[in-house]
Amino acid sequence: MHIAATPLRMSFCGGGTDLPAFYQEEFGCVVSATMNRYIYHVAHENFEGNYLLKYRKTEETPDIDAIQHPLFREALRKYPPARPIELGSMADIPSQGSGLGSSSAFCVGLVNLLSSMQGKQLSAEQLAQEAVDIEINRLKDPIGKQDQYAVAYGGLNFIRFNPDESVKVEPLRLPQSTLTELEESLLLVYTGDSRSAGLILAAQRENTKSGAVNAHLQQLKTLALEMRDALRAADCTTFGDLLRRNWESKRQLAAGITNDRVDAIVNAGMKAGAQGAKLLGAGQGGFVLFAVPEGRRALVRQALSDYRQVQVRLSMRGSRMLYDSG
Repeated sequence: MHIAATPLRMSFCGGGTDLPAFYQEEFGCVVSATMNRYIYHVAHENFEGNYLLKYRKTEETPDIDAIQHPLFREALRKYPPARPIELGSMADIPSQGSGLGSSSAFCVGLVNLLSSMQGKQLSAEQLAQEAVDIEINRLKDPIGKQDQYAVAYGGLNFIRFNPDESVKVEPLRLPQSTLTELEESLLLVYTGDSRSAGLILAAQRENTKSGAVNAHLQQLKTLALEMRDALRAADCTTFGDLLRRNWESKRQLAAGITNDRVDAIVNAGMKAGAQGAKLLGAGQGGFVLFAVPEGRRALVRQALSDYRQVQVRLSMRGSRMLYDSG
């Protein structure tokens, strides 16, 4: 039996500058953090002699190449087990279209599990690189690199993406009192909608290539640098405002990033006293993240009581093996 756990992530500032269309011209950067909600993978040898995959669907086949789920298929091609296995996944939060980096967390966790079954212990850097290879190089998903690195490393990080394709992860280590202050201000609100990131990110990529949204991307990069500097100084007082300004620029990157429901949730929370808010992920649905000061949290929760709310804590560890029978 082998079990891996990989945290989901919240992207605070800079998303969009991790796309190749931007960082291949100049460095991009984000501030993000992983949280105490996870995707799990479980595997053991299948007595029946076929690959048995369990996720939202069930697949059974003797042939890796016949697997329909693209991430399962490509990860198993890279790390084929000695014998066919039963392999399943589950998540603390419904992951598809959540905006919490779930696809990359799924991929990183799967690589961690399958490589561990081969007796390999991949570093966080290697896990992220392998997931990037599967998602971007092999499957041609129009996504960036931030999620793979965020969930492989874990914690609160400033992540820089360089034109030479190198990535630098800088942990932002806060005093415990500041970290607690930040954690207690965070509130996730589920819009009730999920979405596929592909179409929005493809449109964003084309807008980036054409230069149509360059001013907004430059602003997102500047905000990520400002947030990094504030957190380096253990200052959370500007966090909410930076989150708000990030959302104002992000929503301009492509048509369809926001909609009436998302706007209504953001506006209700801000009116009730939140300092900042942004939709996580590519857009349209999933979770809205709020930064709410002490003294206004009950009012914000009440204003958003029609929606599912999740209070989270940061997870300081990236993808890891929980159990490995060897």
